[in-house]
Amino acid sequence: EENAFGTGTEIGAILFYGDRKKSLIFEHRSNRIFDTYLTYKLRGYFKLDDVNVYTDVPSTSENRIKREKTAEYRQLYLGGTFGVGSQFQKFGNLFIEAKYEKNEVKNKFDFPESRTYIQDIAAFKVSLSIDSQNKYPYPTFGSRINAFAESGLSVFNADVGFTKVYFDYMGFFSIGERH
Repeated sequence: EENAFGTGTEIGAILFYGDRKKSLIFEHRSNRIFDTYLTYKLRGYFKLDDVNVYTDVPSTSENRIKREKTAEYRQLYLGGTFGVGSQFQKFGNLFIEAKYEKNEVKNKFDFPESRTYIQDIAAFKVSLSIDSQNKYPYPTFGSRINAFAESGLSVFNADVGFTKVYFDYMGFFSIGERH
């Protein structure tokens, strides 16, 4: 719904159901808060992944790799995010997001009990995207930058801390005119 209850906000849901992967995501967002250039996004989610664990099996041939399934586990994610951001000029977006998630790994088949866990994760993320490309999907001039820094904090009863940094740059330029 792109104009939920006449407020100019968007409400959406994503449902994915497969044999080994399932997810349900609800999102409420606004591209403009009142008459400002601020935007927000509120998201709740549940995800489930079934993962097979394989080990190498000795092979009689040097050209072949043999593996066999030795275990299986299920990873569950239950959480939510809230973010506020802004568009700057006509090319970029800056977004600050907070996340709280319960992450659980369970044994399904012969997975070591010592590797199962339930952990709470609290994190803050700052992301930046700048796009000055002249056209989509095949630009001939301009650049695109996508970057973020995310840090997990051991506050709010969160069990682990972490830091993740990502930077992606793609540039296009023209050497001369083609006739």
